[in-house]
Amino acid sequence: MGKINQGILGGFSGKVGTVVGGSWKGTAYMRGLPTHYTATQSDSVIFCRKALRAVIEALRPLAPTLKLTFGDYDHKMSTFNKAAQINYHAAIEKVDGEPVVNYKKLVLSKGFLKCFDMFFVDDPGQDGHWYVGAIQYDNSHVEYPGFIFILNELGTNNWFSYIYDQPFTTGLSDIEIEGFPITSEKQYLGWAFVYDKSLGQVSEKCRDFYSPNINDD
Repeated sequence: MGKINQGILGGFSGKVGTVVGGSWKGTAYMRGLPTHYTATQSDSVIFCRKALRAVIEALRPLAPTLKLTFGDYDHKMSTFNKAAQINYHAAIEKVDGEPVVNYKKLVLSKGFLKCFDMFFVDDPGQDGHWYVGAIQYDNSHVEYPGFIFILNELGTNNWFSYIYDQPFTTGLSDIEIEGFPITSEKQYLGWAFVYDKSLGQVSEKCRDFYSPNINDD
């Protein structure tokens, strides 16, 4: 039981009803008692918590890249939290009663720049390097300020990100990438976005993605 020492407007210590009083560095304070929840939680609450945890774990390896691909979209929360919030709604599916991240539905960029129509990845050359580029459906030559390319080994947390922050032209510029982690034995998901380093802005993903064993479906 708490005891009031200085009247109704003064300080007190201990618990009085639903209020707890105390003192910190000579200053009296009061706070409400925390709300107690029963150990039994509804199935929907448990599902939501598992779903959020699954999304966070799926996106965690991409945190540095998400700072760019979500950096100009919403300043009311961190870029990672915004990405997690969007994908909680976009990419979670229920499988046998459990939340599962559908990697094919992940949204990895939110921006306002116009994107090229198609991103492609060629087979590697003799030196093992890969060549990537972008095209327009009408084969026009359009200059873009740069791009961000993301790969996922299908359904795993193995990610690869490549940031190209120099101008390139669709249909003309093929960019060489070293150490490109594609093998014919595995399947990959791919995302590509326009990126303008000077503005700190991105597009949402391009419409189509072409490679022998990469898809964005």
